[in-house]
Amino acid sequence: MMGTLLLTCFGLVILTFIYCGIISPTIRLRLRYRLFELRDRLRGIMQTRPDGVSQEQIDLLHSGINNAIKALPSIDFSTYYYMNKRLDGDESLRREIDKRISLLNSCNSKDFQELRKETIDALEGAFITNVAMWFLLLVPIALSILCLGKLKEITLKLKEITLRVFCIPDAELDQVMPALASS
Repeated sequence: MMGTLLLTCFGLVILTFIYCGIISPTIRLRLRYRLFELRDRLRGIMQTRPDGVSQEQIDLLHSGINNAIKALPSIDFSTYYYMNKRLDGDESLRREIDKRISLLNSCNSKDFQELRKETIDALEGAFITNVAMWFLLLVPIALSILCLGKLKEITLKLKEITLRVFCIPDAELDQVMPALASS
């Protein structure tokens, strides 16, 4: 039992090292390059300035992409928690963000809205990448807890059955356990 536990812990350490040291940085780098590409496409839109796109909308999306690049490695549950906490406590910040969101929503350019959607998708990908290891670690723990709960249930049933076997009349024991009758 102890060897299995140590082997499982060692396996989780190796998995954590591989994911946090190799896989997630690679995914984040790919997302960062994607955001750089989106920013370059936005700069192309800035030069052609299609109808329905104001300079303020372009500046806002450019700032949003830069914020996404900056937040990429640290966007996780704690970021969402502190963001919600800050927004709950600061009405003026919430109004400013809502104003910016409606300004971005009011843009009629399909290319502009596509850039915005792809930026948000990249941030969602970063969130999933940054919290995935927690799920990889929590799944074995949750399964262990479920197994221990099931083991406890089986142990209680076993105690109940043992007590019943202990208290069963002799004549009934032979009927319940035929193997004993032949010996």
